[in-house]
Amino acid sequence: MAPTQEGPARTRVPNRWGQGDRLRTEILRAAGRLLAQGGSEENLSLRAIARETGVAAPSIYRHFRDKTEIVWEVLAGAYGELATVMREAERSAGGSPRDRLAAMADAYCRFAADRPRHYRLMFDLEQSAVPMERLAEHPVGEILDTWETAVGRFLEDHPHPRLDARQLAVLLWTALHGHVSLRRAMPVPEDMEGQSQTHEQLLTELLGPAV
Repeated sequence: MAPTQEGPARTRVPNRWGQGDRLRTEILRAAGRLLAQGGSEENLSLRAIARETGVAAPSIYRHFRDKTEIVWEVLAGAYGELATVMREAERSAGGSPRDRLAAMADAYCRFAADRPRHYRLMFDLEQSAVPMERLAEHPVGEILDTWETAVGRFLEDHPHPRLDARQLAVLLWTALHGHVSLRRAMPVPEDMEGQSQTHEQLLTELLGPAV
């Protein structure tokens, strides 16, 4: 459902000189709320963001080159939170690189379970197509880089005969996201112990048995 644009525009107190970053933050927060309601970049309008923040729509272009940049910055904040959770799980797990990968997988799925609306915004949002050369700027790369770094540590002592760290990271992430999506589609209670067993099976298939 598209976000509503009805109702009176918000009256905003102008920033003092040098407080432009505050407006930028308000624009991103408003865009995040509207994206969560609408579920699609296409349904997001600069006019709606302007009404939420109490500014004229052209003022937004002083801070962002286009709507895609706004959407990607909203997503960057969300991806950054998840990447931080994953890295903290890796650091606190101890043990072998494989043990730390298992801890990251658990943390990833727990994040999705604890913050379902956040996860939907990150991975279910319908985004507008962009030229391939711009796609490299998409902020989801932080998640892939986090997986790749951890997988790379494992491969230092356990090289894979056919795949490199990035390829294995993509496969692991794809499998985990599929697992999360299937659980979200089924009316079943959360079972982190059962999910950990599934993660262990995935790691065994991709990286070999624990040693």
